Amino acid sequence: MSSSFPYFDIVLWAMIAGFLILRLRALLGRSSHDEPGRAEPRAQPGDLQERSPATAGDVERLPSKAERALNENHRLRQALVGIRRIDPGFDLDAFLEGARGFYSLVLEAFWAGDREQLRPFLSEDVLSDFDAAIRAREEAGETIEGRIVDIERIEITDIRLTGSQAEIDVRYEAELVAITRDREGRIIAGNPSDTVPAIDIWTLERDLASGDPNWSLVATRTIEAGEESRPGG
Repeated sequence: MSSSFPYFDIVLWAMIAGFLILRLRALLGRSSHDEPGRAEPRAQPGDLQERSPATAGDVERLPSKAERALNENHRLRQALVGIRRIDPGFDLDAFLEGARGFYSLVLEAFWAGDREQLRPFLSEDVLSDFDAAIRAREEAGETIEGRIVDIERIEITDIRLTGSQAEIDVRYEAELVAITRDREGRIIAGNPSDTVPAIDIWTLERDLASGDPNWSLVATRTIEAGEESRPGG
């Protein structure tokens, strides 16, 4: 993954990123329990809208498709119950919507080599890994031009709750276009006319008892072609 586009593309991506941040600021890093003195949400899509528990007179909301799928797994259902016991405003659909925007924003910032854009979203370990990859590109004089054609599927594959510390694994299935250019601008990898499938599992983490409603990316894993078909995959 690399960065550096022609000037027009840089401006265009900056406008898109700015729009996403403003759009997701309203949806994501916000908590229904916010009050004076609590930590302010970062301008990032790492958190998801939290809705207040139903009050008298509210129409009871039926479980969404995502929640029904999660309820089929007893362990995940119990973990979700545990999360809502600590944070009653946690909304699964809002989380997934925010995770979708989060994926796009992080990938685009990574391709562009924008460390400052990445910094609020990532744990120190993940930021260090991303920074090393960006630095290797820069030293080789290589750049990446990438775009997400479509995020075809997004789902929660695991939830872990240790005390008030929640970790949620999100699986993304996407179609991407990414080309790598050398310092002379020649394409050395990828094809601008071809899409490539990508399957990633990202782990998002948050301390539910803290005043910060934002989630951070603490681990990433890419599923290689054929990996899931192998025994134990």
